[in-house]
Amino acid sequence: MDRHGGNTFGRKIEYDFSVNLSPLGLPERVKTDLKNLIDDKELENYPDYRQRNLRSSIAKVFGVNPEMVSCGNGAADLIYRIPIAIKQELMAVGEGEEGPKALILAPTFSEYSKALKEGGFNRFYHVVEERYGFLPGEDFLNKVQNGGYQIVWICNPGNPTGALMSKEYIERLVNICETNNSYLVLDECFMELTEEGDKNSLINEINNHPGLIVIRSFTKTYAMAGLRLGYVICGDPGLAEVIREIGQPWDISKPAEVAGISALEDEEYIGNVRAFLREEGSKLYKSLIDMGLKAVKPSGNYIMFSGPKTLDEILINKGVLIRNCSNYIGLEEENYSYEGSKEGHKAGWNWYRVAVKLPEENRILLEALKEAMDLNRG
Repeated sequence: MDRHGGNTFGRKIEYDFSVNLSPLGLPERVKTDLKNLIDDKELENYPDYRQRNLRSSIAKVFGVNPEMVSCGNGAADLIYRIPIAIKQELMAVGEGEEGPKALILAPTFSEYSKALKEGGFNRFYHVVEERYGFLPGEDFLNKVQNGGYQIVWICNPGNPTGALMSKEYIERLVNICETNNSYLVLDECFMELTEEGDKNSLINEINNHPGLIVIRSFTKTYAMAGLRLGYVICGDPGLAEVIREIGQPWDISKPAEVAGISALEDEEYIGNVRAFLREEGSKLYKSLIDMGLKAVKPSGNYIMFSGPKTLDEILINKGVLIRNCSNYIGLEEENYSYEGSKEGHKAGWNWYRVAVKLPEENRILLEALKEAMDLNRG
């Protein structure tokens, strides 16, 4: 099974719902600035390997020191650098030599575990089930408080679940981590696409939390998957510097740098995409429910639902690709092997994730799903 969405290569896929980017596409001003970049022959020059202008633009948006910002070749690049940087910090103070521990809130992105393993961390999981709305509670806070973890890693809103933790809950979590001298890595790559992203994020308070690391991505927010651009803001500027030093020089291309700065200057784009998702996401969610599928109410630009385990294979034959989530920890197929094993989840069904796209594309998805459900019943 594919580890990630977007694997359309070698397949006759016309509609890809497996990747959850902004449905409005690359902002027009970014397209214009990229064209000008080519016309001005700027691609003949090396980019600034310290990304000073890009980091300053990001820092200005969030009211932080540019030294607290590190950029990478997509968020995935930074996800792999973070454990290495933290391990170096731990070793510098005489800790972490005998297998430091990391706690991952699941179901979630598979690269966290792989990155932590390569960084030398023992990985442990706290799996939140459907009956809890895929949202952690007091048991997770207690586990963090008493587990002796050097890293606690969470994604908010959750990927692939779409479950959104409140700011109050995250504040409690970061306070526990600080008391324990552990780092909280908070992946907010989809936060800007949620209706109340500004309200639920901790990024504007990171100056008060030296152990907090927030991951963001231009890839998702501005539909820049092919350009590859992400960033982290660290409460500790020293850790941000270590993250920058771990990466190769010139890890951010000139087009990615220009696109990032241009996107940040587009003050209307995020508001427009949130308004779009509010309307189209609600319509798509309701349609999935009306079809008899078990869907999780979305908070951003994707919806997770459960359906027959052959659903994705039938859709591929129709030129439609969705994300099969049965390889996520906590959503494995074997966990749903008998009736009643999970609330609302039927025997022989898998979890899937679909992106919210433009109205005509969403209509095609729903038609294909209806046909696939009819074939499955037959």
